[in-house]
Amino acid sequence: DRGAQAWLSTGEAADSLAPPDGAIVCTGSSSMRGWHRRIAADLAPLTVIPRAFGGSTYYDLLHFTDRVILAYRPRAVLIYEGDNDVAAGIAPKQIAATFKALATRLRGHLPELRIYVIGAKPSIARWEMWPQMAETNALVRAACDARARRISTWRRLCSVTTGDLGRRSSSPTICT
Repeated sequence: DRGAQAWLSTGEAADSLAPPDGAIVCTGSSSMRGWHRRIAADLAPLTVIPRAFGGSTYYDLLHFTDRVILAYRPRAVLIYEGDNDVAAGIAPKQIAATFKALATRLRGHLPELRIYVIGAKPSIARWEMWPQMAETNALVRAACDARARRISTWRRLCSVTTGDLGRRSSSPTICT
């Protein structure tokens, strides 16, 4: 996608300033990219490299792994993906399989890399997709829990009870 290519090229140009070794790459879709302006302060004193690109999916992240993650030889990666995958009509099992392929590729190059995954969050605009997002979250979490030496870690941004799935809410307080 031309938008992703343009954004990645901009990030790579900034890298001419010698990105730090052993940092944490923060990547994923627009939810992660929207955090970029504050992420260094929010995660201080950790050293982070913000490399998310809007509209991305797990497949996009797998495709651009060399440029977005491996090029930095990070000690950890923080990933937010999943909601765009579901919106694109990708089945939860396929999304989880793509995450597993991503984790395997990352570990093939950086065996000690810590992988932190933030589960997809519900949104009002995509509320009708929440059941598929929740299934995707469960499958990706199971993949994280099953990883050897538990180097993959799942983080939940919010929780939604089953009772919430049947009704739309205009309140952002559904996340706790």
